Amino acid sequence: MQQIQDNPYRVIGLLVGASAPQQVRHINRLIQSIEAEVDPDEDFSFPILGNLNRTIERINMAKSKIHLDSGKIKAALFWFYKSNDIEDEAAFDLLKCNEIREPALIWANFIKGKEISQRNASAHFNLSTLFLNSGLKNNVINEISLNKGITLKLKFLESEFSADLVRVSTDENNRTNKVELQLIFLNELHAEIEKKYDFSTDKFLTLLNKLNFSAKEEFFKGFIQKPIRQIEDEISKTKAKRQADKRDSEIFGNELYENTEASIEQLKNILDTSDVRYQNIADKLANEILQCGIDFFQEFEDEDFDPSDESMNLFELARSIAIGNIVSQRCAENTENLQEWIDEKPNRDRQKLIEDELIFLDSKLERFQSLSDTINNAKDLIDSCKPKLIEIKKALGTNDDFYLNISSAIVQNAQNMLVQAVNEIIEASERRSYGASLSSDAASIQTALDITFKMGSFDMNSTLKTHYKKNLEGIKDLAGQLGISTLSPKEKIQQEKAQAERKLRDIQNQVFLQSEINAANSEMETIKEWQFLRSQADRDSLIRNQENKIRQIKTRSEQEKAIQIKLQQKRISDLQVKLQQTEF
Repeated sequence: MQQIQDNPYRVIGLLVGASAPQQVRHINRLIQSIEAEVDPDEDFSFPILGNLNRTIERINMAKSKIHLDSGKIKAALFWFYKSNDIEDEAAFDLLKCNEIREPALIWANFIKGKEISQRNASAHFNLSTLFLNSGLKNNVINEISLNKGITLKLKFLESEFSADLVRVSTDENNRTNKVELQLIFLNELHAEIEKKYDFSTDKFLTLLNKLNFSAKEEFFKGFIQKPIRQIEDEISKTKAKRQADKRDSEIFGNELYENTEASIEQLKNILDTSDVRYQNIADKLANEILQCGIDFFQEFEDEDFDPSDESMNLFELARSIAIGNIVSQRCAENTENLQEWIDEKPNRDRQKLIEDELIFLDSKLERFQSLSDTINNAKDLIDSCKPKLIEIKKALGTNDDFYLNISSAIVQNAQNMLVQAVNEIIEASERRSYGASLSSDAASIQTALDITFKMGSFDMNSTLKTHYKKNLEGIKDLAGQLGISTLSPKEKIQQEKAQAERKLRDIQNQVFLQSEINAANSEMETIKEWQFLRSQADRDSLIRNQENKIRQIKTRSEQEKAIQIKLQQKRISDLQVKLQQTEF
């Protein structure tokens, strides 16, 4: 450690507490030795602690550093002094002989398990110096040794015996108290660590925060005020940028977090999260980061770009910082609301796919409410909305609740109007003059039945489907009374197809040109009979001709049958296609 290796007391080779006459005599002899180019007498410079380059210039400089009480105290804090003749003397003798482990054991055993006292106060102090030197050596930090050195030094400086150090190192009028001593020690130690070693201030403060000493609050004050001011400045700059350009507030929020991360962590190590000063600045920081996320989300919520990931990241950063109930609750509420928006994203995406269809259906239904109750108006609603619902079904799926609700709404409105229109037809028939009947409205009832059948091809919720079936049975009963077929268009095609299939089977079992075949066969029988004066050759010739005639007739029969089968098969095929294209 530089404060130890270049300590003024080490340069001149004396312990803390040497009298002014002792210092003068020793310095003069030391200078004389250097001028004479001879080795100086053994002193308290302890070469084991590290290289020591003594020159007359360095000696004079060391002398000037301990000329005033302030310099004496600063140097004394990082050197050795003797208050116990036995243990201290033995340890110093070993140090002079380039032993360091044994002196450390002497002092360690002398203080082990004991409270600090007049007898072992210097052991605490001197052992601390050894630990500090090994903890900060050759630009490398040994955290264990450093921790022990600081702990022992502060324990000594916190005790009443720190006054003895002031007394032996300064004049009798010096009144430096233990708080001032601790501040001098810690400021000098931190300055060297910060300048020469790869050891963060956060680690240094974390180490100190575990200890109890009188100057703790005063020493930490500078480390508290600086990061608080830095965080407040960053918050103010971020707020101004956010209000000027909310579309980039996500960038500003992340920059704010990055620019204050080290400062807020430093404050946490110093103050702990229960400290009101930490809570206040942490909540201010969390609140601004949260607001950046809120503003960013609101800017892009209604655009094609999805801002949820960026905003959620800022919300989570804010939640990790917030301490107070108000800000924490605000973070939680915004996070919950954003998560709901994220969870609804699939529905929003699907609705975007059917945006045009929804606009059409909303407009159609709104206009439909103002129309008179007629069968044609109900038919128009069903016919015009069907293609739109098919597109929605493709996008959302048959079982999607949103789709089912829309489809059910169309059916419900059309059904209500259709029922009202049919009821008005019945009531009008009942008001006609004697002898008139509902049969004159058969065409309207047929149309109403067809529309009702078509409604059945629409997807509906279970409640509406039950109601629909009741209405269907009612209008079928009414149609039956008028002699109107109560088969649906699909059922009619199925019936027609069944008839065509039966006819095909009949054709397949039928023999075409049967009468001609029978007549030809009769002629053959006649030819085969014996005839007077007919030669055998003539008979054979006639038979051959007749056989040829029969074959020709049978060929025509099979050809006709094949033609009829083909025509009937096409008829069945056409009906099958028609059946597939018919929904109800």
